[in-house]
Amino acid sequence: ETAKRSGRHYIMFQTDAKRLTKTARRKDWEKFSPPAIFFPVGEVGPAGISHAMVTTNMAAAAGLISATSLAWVRLGKPDFSMSINGTLAGLVAITAACPFVSVGSALLIGAIGGVLAVQAVLVFDRLRIDDPVGALSVHLVNGIWGTLAVGLFSSRSYPGGIPVDGLFCGGGIGLLMSQLIGIAAVGGLYVCGVCLWLAVDSRDCRAARVRRV
Repeated sequence: ETAKRSGRHYIMFQTDAKRLTKTARRKDWEKFSPPAIFFPVGEVGPAGISHAMVTTNMAAAAGLISATSLAWVRLGKPDFSMSINGTLAGLVAITAACPFVSVGSALLIGAIGGVLAVQAVLVFDRLRIDDPVGALSVHLVNGIWGTLAVGLFSSRSYPGGIPVDGLFCGGGIGLLMSQLIGIAAVGGLYVCGVCLWLAVDSRDCRAARVRRV
């Protein structure tokens, strides 16, 4: 039993070390998110890059704090892997909106992302969905949340150059509906792809059984 425990702890340590390495790549996020604003909206200058870097880092910090705090409450102690996933969740959540939102909104987006990551990990564990490193919780759940955040918090007053305001900035529901349609389209395409793969795989399995007979 002791050996099994030691082995499990060793595996967990290796997993956490990989997550720490992954989080250390936050500088790669800084290289990705700020320059990316040039492509959809044209050249907006150093102000846009600087603003996107600030919002990206603030969301990551907020995700770290919220995830650590919630994990402490839910699990009775701080959890390193939850903290790391919270940081990543903040980064994922702010990526789409980084040049279009205020620093305060970025903090809120990141904090909600950290909470969602922790809650999703616990829910997936309860449902026995195999997600050992929390990838679904971080990237799927917070990818959806970050996409919705564009429709909620975006503002034309920031240097990203978005042409329409989000719901909470007086722009109405139009941008949010566009984001919802995008989420539904991507989700529908994924579901269709999985169904097609399952159908082909099932047919191949039946053909293999017939050949054996």
